[in-house]
Amino acid sequence: MKKVLFLIFIVLNISFAQAGGINKDALRYLKAGDKYYSEFNLEQAIKNYKTAFKLAPENYEVFLNLTRTLNDRGEELVELDKEDESEYYFNEAIKTAKLFIKLYPDSSKSNCYLAVSYGNLARIKGAKEKLELANYVKKYSELAIKKDSTYIVHYLVLGIYYRELANLSWIERLIANTVLGDVPDATNEQSIEVLKKALAINSDVIYTNYLLAKTYHEMDDKQKEIYYYQRVLNLPEVSFRDKYKKQKAKRRLAQLLDE
Repeated sequence: MKKVLFLIFIVLNISFAQAGGINKDALRYLKAGDKYYSEFNLEQAIKNYKTAFKLAPENYEVFLNLTRTLNDRGEELVELDKEDESEYYFNEAIKTAKLFIKLYPDSSKSNCYLAVSYGNLARIKGAKEKLELANYVKKYSELAIKKDSTYIVHYLVLGIYYRELANLSWIERLIANTVLGDVPDATNEQSIEVLKKALAINSDVIYTNYLLAKTYHEMDDKQKEIYYYQRVLNLPEVSFRDKYKKQKAKRRLAQLLDE
């Protein structure tokens, strides 16, 4: 009887994991990953999330946390001037995000993090690949917003997309016309519009304020650039990227105030 009950437990446990649930072992690694993530130890967070993924390969939270953290680690390496190392994490993020969206096509976050993954890879690529990847960024970020208009990350990735396309160099624009047939319409004003939607959801996110300052720089609006960089410096750090954005904001603000 005990053997029968044990076998039933195993079957139910496996079925639960396959249905998108999570078993006790996977949950332990998921929570460990969350702990490391909260401490900004992204490498250890990824290690634990990957183990959780092996144990619960269809669980929504595992997919979300693994995809997000792979992107974060790649971004951290870019901040540390280690772009060559970052590419591995961005490619892993794209692979994971594709599986994520396949299982959860109606999730705003699966669409969002596929856009984020493509966008991050684009930032370390040459003009031709950057522009090809931009199509995916726009497609999946817009789908994400349609599914959930309350998640800040959707607007951040779209705000970056608009700013980057709006400020292409002439050579990049020439490549875009060759590769894409025509440069997609994009303006700095569109970037500001979507970034302010993120700001309306939560005005205390350092990255949102930092991106607004970057776009106002492209618009030659010195006062607003200064305003948002000052906000960056006055807000508390809550994510791994915040310290890097504060360092850059401090340097840029010193230049602006010295002009």
